[in-house]
This record gives sequence, structure tokens and C-alpha cells, in this order.
Amino acid sequence: MSRITRLVLISLAVITGAFGAPLHGQDDPLYMNSYQAGRNYYFLRTGNVKFILQADQSGTGPAFTWMIFNAGIPSQTGSKKNALNYTEGSNFSETAARVRLGDVEFTALPHNSSIRWITQDSVPAIECTWWAGGVKVTETYAVSDTPGTIVRTVQLKSADLMGSDTVTLKLAGPKGNEIQIPLAPGASAAVKAFIAPELPTDNPKNTPADFAASQYKNLSVIRSSDSLISGLYRSASYALPGMVAANGRMDAGVFEYGNQWVRDGSNVAMGLIYSGAFESARSLLNYILSDLVNDQGTTVVAGGFDEPDREEFDQMGVLMHSLKLYHDWTGDETLLVQYRAKIIAMIERPLNPVFRDATGMVHNRREFWERTFSDAYELAYQTFMIRGLRDAADLAGVLGVPEKAAGWRKEADVFLQAMLHHPSMALVEDGALIKRRNTDGTVADLTTGRQPTYKNDAPVPTEYNHQLNPDATYALPILSGIIDPTSSLARKSLEKLEAIWNARWDCGGYERYHSSSQIDQPGPWTFGTGFIARAQHEAGLYQRSRRSLKWLSDIQGGTSGAWFEEIPLNRSQIPWCGIVPWTSAEVTSFVVEQWLGAKVVGNKLVFNPKIFQGTQKVEVDLRFRDSRVRAEVEQKAKGRRQKGRNWEQVARSR
Repeated sequence: MSRITRLVLISLAVITGAFGAPLHGQDDPLYMNSYQAGRNYYFLRTGNVKFILQADQSGTGPAFTWMIFNAGIPSQTGSKKNALNYTEGSNFSETAARVRLGDVEFTALPHNSSIRWITQDSVPAIECTWWAGGVKVTETYAVSDTPGTIVRTVQLKSADLMGSDTVTLKLAGPKGNEIQIPLAPGASAAVKAFIAPELPTDNPKNTPADFAASQYKNLSVIRSSDSLISGLYRSASYALPGMVAANGRMDAGVFEYGNQWVRDGSNVAMGLIYSGAFESARSLLNYILSDLVNDQGTTVVAGGFDEPDREEFDQMGVLMHSLKLYHDWTGDETLLVQYRAKIIAMIERPLNPVFRDATGMVHNRREFWERTFSDAYELAYQTFMIRGLRDAADLAGVLGVPEKAAGWRKEADVFLQAMLHHPSMALVEDGALIKRRNTDGTVADLTTGRQPTYKNDAPVPTEYNHQLNPDATYALPILSGIIDPTSSLARKSLEKLEAIWNARWDCGGYERYHSSSQIDQPGPWTFGTGFIARAQHEAGLYQRSRRSLKWLSDIQGGTSGAWFEEIPLNRSQIPWCGIVPWTSAEVTSFVVEQWLGAKVVGNKLVFNPKIFQGTQKVEVDLRFRDSRVRAEVEQKAKGRRQKGRNWEQVARSR
């Protein structure tokens, strides 16, 4: 039996050297890099505290170290050095637990330790396991019922000691914080520490300290005999709430950007909704509408407003779809009512002739991945104009302009007709989609020249010829149903994307576009692979969608639910490869929208499951409106039989 031997309060003052004197050494560049082989990050949030645990499976440093940031200030996570507990030259090694036996001090080693998500009292927790001689050490980190506090429990078990001994445990905290613990053979003891940082309170963007363990208990739950699906969903849904502050601020690329986009935030809000984290989704959408959209309907790109010919026209559509999803799943109309003037301005802004010509499509110089080319029509922009206008029409009554619904639907049809069937400007060529067509009618595909860039080992400065197609954005109109996913057009377009699977590598994953035109680095992209997987599943290409998911599960991030933006293949990108919440959102969106086929119809949540062959059992407990929807299905060799509550459920109000 384990016993609690000591309770320790670790109050972290926001000053350098809170853990004692600096080590006066140089930071290890491999440790301070965001990306490293075998490195994963685990996120928890409570009150204003964003807790990030770094888990390493290679190297000789401590396997488990952690950082503290103010959740309401996303610019802090642009660099590890901005962490509130950073001490120069320490590599956060002082946060690692240490156990001393005799005169030898042990800490977790990357090659002889393990880490995983667990659930304690219906709340996610991080469990780390390692050995100190014959003592098995199990550390857990969990969100306390008290906002702003992380509970750290360290259990010591005499698993292989041949006789009684005394061990000394040292945790991060005030200097001299050492605890001596006697252990008999087979006995165990535990120590609890409360990590309670003292954060500044004078920042107007500070996060309200109202997020604690109770919010994590609201998360939706999906269990399946298919461990690939249940594992991915669990990891992603546990990680997502830790990435978004209660004031809605979010770093779109942790340790890389320290900034926000309407696009990234809107996609993450959808992932949060599918995770059951409605409060976090609402905060994120509220922040986007209040701070990232202006009164003219212009949307923020990378923390600022860009020139009209470099606006991202997809941002209106992805935000509208996120707002529609939030309204459907929660029944909450308050955001739509409060920001109706801004929302209407945003919907109608791209319809202005400044951005749109006689073809019926929008055009400008910026493409989806934020490169700048000649003026052209971008596939992703037309796709989200269609989706956004359709969602706007559905919400026109709530927005107080029911008379606009028919007009918005008509404009969506104009975009769709032009995108697929315009006689000279359609974004279709040889029966498949293309990413971009110049306003002179030529396909935007091949560029030449060695162009200077800030990463000199990227393809654009080192190679002379650069090809734009194929592009992962082919998947967007397919996964959204704008194009029939079973059509020849969808199948041929998805077939083209096979050219960017394992394009210049052998470890799997899809590039975002042809590697030769990469301005920063070639390599597989995680959220790009995520939305390609969603399109593959909609198209019935289940072997391919499973291959895509298996890749996401096997690479870094698969167990933590926090994925790198890409797996870098050149040296210059490694220090700047960040963690993107968008990928976590793509995973939860896939499981609920594509795999379960969950869709809100009226006030019903209707399921049309497309589960993988061989799955025997699925159990879901989804948060929906003011209640929970619970359903299960069992599948036998000769067909499917439904057991328990039906897959079609009517939401019950309190």
C-alpha cells in the first residue's frame, strides 16, 4: 500500500532563479530546440497557468522537465527562454525529480523511462515512470480543483531493493527541499507537491483564473476496440484545453510563432467543440471576434492586418463554419448576437468588386500557405467562400438578417459554378483539381530561379525549378462535401496527392505541397496530413485514411496529443519547428465528423458511422447542448447490430 508521507508547497515566484542559484552554464542548443528526435510535449492548463512538460526519449539529460507560462500571453511561448521558471544555462533540469541512494543521485533517463496520459477521477493526468536503482519512481501531474495549481505526486516503490534502505527525494522548489524516506522491501511511499506560480495580475490580457479540474471532467469520451482511434482521440482531446487560455488567446505555433491567426484559431475551436471543451471554444471564438476581426470585416493574419491583395479569403469561411458548429453543438447564440455587425461585414467583405471579378471568384496575390505570387484564383479561398456563405445563410435568422439568406446561398452557388465549370478560369484541369489559376488563364504551377530566403538550405534557394502542384488543399472541398467525395473529380484529385506522400523521405506523411517549392523546409506536415485523411475517409479510401492516421499516431505527438507542425528535413528548420494546436483539432474533428459521422440536424445529433473494418465495439459519451449523448455499437462478423441507446439521439434540455 502506498502512503502519503509529506505534502510540499512549491510556490514559484516569477523571478529568474526561483529554484536557487543559476548554474552559470550555457544552454544546450539541442535541449532548447523545439524539435528533437524522440521529443514530446504534454500540455495542462489551470487558471492562468500553462504547464508544458517536455519528455525526451533520446540524449543523456533528464527525461522529464517542465516549463510554466502565463496562458493569457501567447507571445511568451514563442521561446522556451520566456518561461517564467527559466534559469539561464539550466535547461530546466532543476524541475526534474532526483532520488539519492547512498551517495549516488538518480534522475529519469530518456532511454529507460515512459510517459503517458492517464485519467484520475475523470480528469486527465500525465504519468511518468522511471527507475532509481531498485526503486521504481512514478510521477503524476494533474490539474487541481484549485485554479492555478498543478498537483505533482511522486510515488517511490521498493520494487527491487534487497533490504530496508533510506532514499532522499529532491523536487524543484526552495533550495534545500529534500525529503528522506525510509523504504522496506516491497513498500511504497508518496509525496505530493503543489506547483502554484505567482503570476502577474496587471496585464489586461491576463487569463481569468477560473479553469480547473472540473472543466476537464466535461470532455467527451470515445472508447473503441480500435486502439488507433481511441488513442488518438484521447491524446488530442486531453491536450487541446491546455493550449487555449480562458481569455481565448492561443499561440498558433508554440516555440515558433507566439502569435495568432483567425484560420488557426477557428480550426482549433472546432476541435475543442468535438472534444466537449465548449467553454474553451467559446473563449477562443469570442477573442477572435473581439480582437482579430475589425469593424470592416477584415481578419487578422499572424497578429496583424495585411494589405488587401494579401488577405486570406478563407478566413471568413472557416470562422463562419466554426461559429455554425459552435451554435449547433451548444445551442448558444450569444456570440452571433453580440458580434452580428462585425460578422455580417466579414461575410460580405470578399463580395466587394475590389476582390472579386466577372468570373464570380475572389482573387489576389497571396495563396493559402502564405506565399506571394501573381494575381490568381486560389482553390482554398473559393472553397471557404462557398462554405462560409452557406453557413451564413443558415445563421441569417440568428444574425437578425433573414432576408439575406437567399442572396448568400445564391452567391455561394456562383462561386461553386465558377470554381468547377468556368470555361477558362475553372480550378479543374484534366479531370482533377488544381490549387491556383492566374488571372490570365494559365495554371499557376512552375516557377524558376534560385530565390533568396531566410533558410538557405530550403529548396527554393537551392533548386532552380519549383512546382506548386499537387497541393494538400485539394482535400478541403472534398472533406467539406462541396465536391461529391465519391466523384471522379474527388478521386482523381486525391490520387494526385499521392505524389507528396514520402516525396523526399521514407517515414510517411504528406507534404503540404510539392517539396521543390518549399520556402523554408521540405518534409511531411501534420495538419495537412490530417485534412487529407479526412478527405480520404469521406471518399471511402479507408486504407489510405488509416495509413495517414497511423502515421500521426506513430510520430512524435501521437501519444501526447501535441504535434509538431512538420517533421523537418533540413537543419535550419529544426530550432523553429513548433507545436501547432491545429493538428490536435484535425484529429478530434476526424474522429467525430468523419469516423463517427456525427452531425447536428435540427436539435438532434445524428450519427452515420464509417468505422474501420474489424472494429468490434464503439462507445461514445459526447457533450451536446446541455446534456450528454451516450451510444454504443457492436459489430459482428456477419454485420452490425446496435446495442443500447440508438445512434440517433434527441438533445435534452435541463
